[in-house]
Amino acid sequence: MATTIERALVLDVFHKQNNEFVITFFNQKGAFSLFALGLDKPASKNRSNLLQGCIVEIEYFKARLPRKMGKLKTAHLIETIDYSKFNANDMFLNLSRLWQRIKQPNRVYQLFVRYIKLLDAKNKWKMLTYFYANSLEYFGVHLDFQGCALCFSRQSLIDFDLNQGGFICFNHTTGPNHKNPLVEYIWASFNDIRTYLEINLTDNFDILNIYQKAINDYIKITEVFD
Repeated sequence: MATTIERALVLDVFHKQNNEFVITFFNQKGAFSLFALGLDKPASKNRSNLLQGCIVEIEYFKARLPRKMGKLKTAHLIETIDYSKFNANDMFLNLSRLWQRIKQPNRVYQLFVRYIKLLDAKNKWKMLTYFYANSLEYFGVHLDFQGCALCFSRQSLIDFDLNQGGFICFNHTTGPNHKNPLVEYIWASFNDIRTYLEINLTDNFDILNIYQKAINDYIKITEVFD
C-alpha cells in the first residue's frame, strides 16, 4: 500500500492504551490524527521526533475507509521549537486546542511556519492573538479586516464592531465620532504581525478576548446542532 509524505505541526500525543497512541497533526489541509504503535519503547525513533509543538515530516498510510484513522509509519523532526525557553507552553496548548477544531484547508499553518521564529517570552500572548485573528474565518466569523464592513471604504475607519462584521467608518458608526484607540491594533493583529508585536500588552488581552469570545460563541452554537 502506498504511503503519503508531508510536513505538519504536532498538536497532541495521546497515549490511548498499552503501546497504542493517537497523534494529532496540523498543516495546510487542517487537523488530522494518525494511529501509532510502540512509541513507549526506549528505542523508538518516532517518539523522540514527535515533540508537541514542533514541525515534522511524516510518512503514513491513509485510512482505507471513511471515518477511520490512518497509520503513522515514520516521523522526522524538521524544526524544534523550545516553548519552555520562553515560558510559552501554555500559549501553545491554547493554540493546539484551537487548531484541533480546524479540519479544512487553511492558511494559518503557513503563517505559523513563517512567523513562529519571532516568538519570545515577552510576545507569546501577542503571537497567540495574531493566530486567533487569522483563524476566525474557520469558525464562521468572517470579518472585513481591510475596510468598512458596511460600505467597504478604507477611509476614516474609527471603530470595530464584531456584530456588524468588522471595521466601521466615520459615516456608519453609531457610537462616538472619535477613533477607537484599538482600531489600528486590531488591523495589525490580522495584517501585520511585526507591527502588532510592538503594542501594549493590556490592549492585546482586550483584543484576544474579543476573538476568543467570537470563536467560543460559534463553537457553542455548532455543538447544539451536532
